[in-house]
Formats: sequence, structure tokens, C-alpha cells
Amino acid sequence: MPATLSNRSAGHRLVSVAKLQTLIAFLGEKPQSNWWPTEFMTARGLQFLNFNFPRTSLSAALTATAVAARSLHDQRIGEGNTYHLFRLPHGLTQDIHRLVAGDGQIGLRELIPDRDTALAALAALADNDAFQATGPVRVAGLGQFLHQPTLRRMAACYHHAFSNAEQVFPYVTTS
Repeated sequence: MPATLSNRSAGHRLVSVAKLQTLIAFLGEKPQSNWWPTEFMTARGLQFLNFNFPRTSLSAALTATAVAARSLHDQRIGEGNTYHLFRLPHGLTQDIHRLVAGDGQIGLRELIPDRDTALAALAALADNDAFQATGPVRVAGLGQFLHQPTLRRMAACYHHAFSNAEQVFPYVTTS
């Protein structure tokens, strides 16, 4: 699995992961779907964080929201030999954090002005993949996490869940 942004293909895939994390973090928050009790990704939450983190408010919001999202995913999936969108290998987590902190080039804020825009962006990431599931669902092995089919499948799972007031927890395994 590529660990740095020097690889152009890996960079494009990291952007997809960052977009997916941003969308799921936003859509899972209390005002949208109430999967976790945060409101950092909302316009008001970002405005609040902008006071203390003027250049990295989105990164701060995503980091804070990811803690709640990780907790719920871990409760539903478990933590042994599994990874999910909010619990990734350390190097990958750091690469995505650096990417989100320098958000200007990839337009993450434009994905989350409201629920409908976020759902449309999530559908675009799913790219016509119609994979539907509820609850914990294994979507691939860890080696395929950054592959486009896996990312599309995860996006499709989440899109279906958020569109139908259900919960889904896609994950990958190390074996």
C-alpha cells in the first residue's frame, strides 16, 4: 500500500479517502443523521473552530469528529485485525491528515454545505456502485483499501445507509 503522496496514483486515492472521510463525518453528525453527537463539521462548528484554528479549522473539525465516528465504528465492528474509514494504519492516517490540513487544492469544504450536496458528492464517489448493506460489512482486504473499487463500494454502502436512515460500517481486514 503506498504510504506517501509522492506517488501520483496514491495521491489521487488519498484525495478520495479524504473526501470520503469528510462526507461521512459530516453526514453522520447530529444535525444530519445523528450517528454521533458532534456538530464540528457544520457551518456553525467550522466557524467556531476557525477562531482557534484559522488555517486548519476543517482539519480540526474532521479530527474531532473522527474520534466519535471511530468509537461508533469500533463498537459495531470490533478492533481486532480490522480497519475502517476512521481507523486506518498510522502512515495512511498521517498522509490524509497532512492532505486535509492543506485542503485548498482538493475542495473539501465545498462538499459539505448541506446534507443534499454531501449526499450528491457521496453518490458521485460511489460512481454507480449499488452495493447495499447494513451493520458491519467486510468490503475488502487491507491491501485493497486504496483501490478505487473498494472506495466506491464503501461510498455506495454509506450512501445507501444515509439515504435510507440506516447504519452501515464497512471495514477491511488484514487477512
